[in-house]
Amino acid sequence: MDIKTDYGYQCCFCKREYKEKFNYDRHKVCCEFLSKTRREQLNEMDHQIEKLPTQKEMYMLIQELALRNEKLEKELAKLKHVQKQKINLLEWLNSTNTSKPKIGFMDWILQVVYPEIKNILETVYETTLTNGLIRLFDNIIENDESNTIPIRGFENKSNVFYIYIKNTNGFEWKIISNDEFNRILYKICHQFVVEFKNNWFIPNESKIDNDEKYKDMYIDYYQRILGGNERISDETRYQKVRNFIYTKIKKNIKSITEYDFA
Repeated sequence: MDIKTDYGYQCCFCKREYKEKFNYDRHKVCCEFLSKTRREQLNEMDHQIEKLPTQKEMYMLIQELALRNEKLEKELAKLKHVQKQKINLLEWLNSTNTSKPKIGFMDWILQVVYPEIKNILETVYETTLTNGLIRLFDNIIENDESNTIPIRGFENKSNVFYIYIKNTNGFEWKIISNDEFNRILYKICHQFVVEFKNNWFIPNESKIDNDEKYKDMYIDYYQRILGGNERISDETRYQKVRNFIYTKIKKNIKSITEYDFA
């Protein structure tokens, strides 16, 4: 049954409207068939063997299928165009469209991370070196109000880190390997020893020599600072810290830009 509207004709199967009766008739022939269940379609095809469609019905059906095919081809071409828009994440970070950190990664380690270590010593005394490292980076990242720390991570690149470093031409973003990151974490662990010496051992040296309580505390604290009470390898410790940092800083790149990234 044809449905007349103010605009023209409305398909009773998909509710699409047509101004011209010819376009509506052509669409209806195809839409009526496609709206049926698979079983009904097969039954109709069996029936059509006995009763062939008229030349006019065939003509309209072919036209409608041609139009639908053209529409699908355009949508496919659009999808291919989107895929071609994929760009390299590193290139995007180094483009002029992104905000840049105030300092490079190594300067950030020396000027921001190292000075905070003395405030984390109690965490290590009470728990472990791994917890201390995690607490260290947690505090620093949480307190970064400008959100421009010189290290980045993204959801579509699991556990891959991009750091902002100085080169001969200025600053640029680069990918840091796990081995490179581990070497930096090793140096940070060594700085925990330095801070322990300056902030606890030296101020309490005379007590350690004369008081058994402080001597026991020194042995316990120093063992924890070295990570000896955890019974895990350095690599396991560094991996836990890297995983935490990635989880803390990762961003959904599609919420930042409409591009897909390679």
